This record gives sequence, structure tokens and C-alpha cells, in this order.
Amino acid sequence: MDVMNVLNTIKAINERLATYERQGLTQSANYQKMIERIQLEGLPTTTSKTGTIRISRSKENLLNISTESLGRVKALPSLSQERLQLKRRGIKDKGSQDYNIISYGKLKQWADENLQELYNDARQGLENSEILEEMFDNGMRNYDYSYIFSLIERYEQAKKNRDTIFKESSYFVGD
Repeated sequence: MDVMNVLNTIKAINERLATYERQGLTQSANYQKMIERIQLEGLPTTTSKTGTIRISRSKENLLNISTESLGRVKALPSLSQERLQLKRRGIKDKGSQDYNIISYGKLKQWADENLQELYNDARQGLENSEILEEMFDNGMRNYDYSYIFSLIERYEQAKKNRDTIFKESSYFVGD
């Protein structure tokens, strides 16, 4: 790939990021994947005026950038492709597509950060954890996001209550 093709690919990727940002969809799962992929590929980055990550277009970077890495970032879905995927999946929530895109991103992020703990809590019989575990195991396509997030909220409240009881216990040794 020559320098002009590299530059055009970088511009396209940076514009794709900007599109998500302009529409307030930075919590989208696909936006997060693009940012993660840029960082994982070790692509040179810079910060935009708004403080977000962009792939650097400096002359020295254009000559040394990995075209394979750029290709892997560019292969990720765009916002219009994400909206099309959402339509095809038939997400059952009554909200707008953008609400669904943001909600899916939030749910994916929550799952990435908490799923192992949820499974451990379900095995220990913590209230509200078994329902969520079953939903993650069997799929959530038939549930709307407001219901899923209400279950997550109840589960997190049960965790908080349990942790408070542990800390107040005379057997607890810790901070």
C-alpha cells in the first residue's frame, strides 16, 4: 500500500471514530472495539481537539505504519453497519436504534467487567444472580434493555448488602 492509500485509510478510520463521537455513541461496543484494536495493533495515535484518540497522520508514521494493522481496524463495522446488524437481530427494545447501540455497549462492558463474579455469586446462591446467570447462558434477545438493567441493578444491590454484612461481621478481617 502506498503512502496515499495509507493516508486515505487513516482518514477513513478517523472519520468513522468522529461519526460515533458526533452522535454521542462512544459507549457503543463497536466504537470501543475500534479504540481497543487501534491500541492493540500498536498504531501511532494522537489526541483530537475533543480529547479523543485518532490515528496519527504524521509523515514519519505514514511511512512506518503497518498496513495489516490498518486493515484489521478498517475491517471493523461502521456505524451504519452496526445499525443494520441491530435491525437484522431484531432487538426487542422499544427505544431508538441509538439507544439500543448505547445499551448494548453498556451491557457488553458490564459483562466484560463482571461476568466472572456474577457466575461465582450464582454458584454461592446470592439472590438475583441466578436469574442473570441464566439469561447470559441462554441469551438475552427476548428481553428489553430496561428489564436487563433492572436485574443488574438488583444484583448489584444484593452484592452491596452482602458486602456490608461481611464488613459488619465480627469475623471479617480487613480494611
